[in-house]
Amino acid sequence: MAKTAARSDPSKKEKKKKNGKGAKRLPSGPAAAAMKAVKPPPTLNPFETIWSRRKFDVVGKRRKGEERRIGLSRSLAIQKRKKTLLKEYEQNAKSSVFLDKRIGEKDGTLQEFDKTVLRLQRERQVVFSSNMLI
Repeated sequence: MAKTAARSDPSKKEKKKKNGKGAKRLPSGPAAAAMKAVKPPPTLNPFETIWSRRKFDVVGKRRKGEERRIGLSRSLAIQKRKKTLLKEYEQNAKSSVFLDKRIGEKDGTLQEFDKTVLRLQRERQVVFSSNMLI
């Protein structure tokens, strides 16, 4: 009776299966990292693909744009819109935008005296050009 109990013990059978010659060993170290880095190509969903139908099929002739992937193109278009239109929309709603057009205000290296000299020069140029028109 002891022999039959030893044979029916499930834990011993599991150990034999784990240590058997047919057991696969997973790679470790840099080989495992390389295998994880390589991603399998994405599988195409046949329901996201549309084939444009031809009126007359010509054997051996392929037309550009025959197969269209709707899901992929739609997701790319949405991402593109988010990048461009969202920024424009956020800036469009602002009403308190102030643009400083004074000469030398954007340049932090200029002294106050230099800024005033540049402004006076610009003012004289405007007066001189308006006198030339008369």
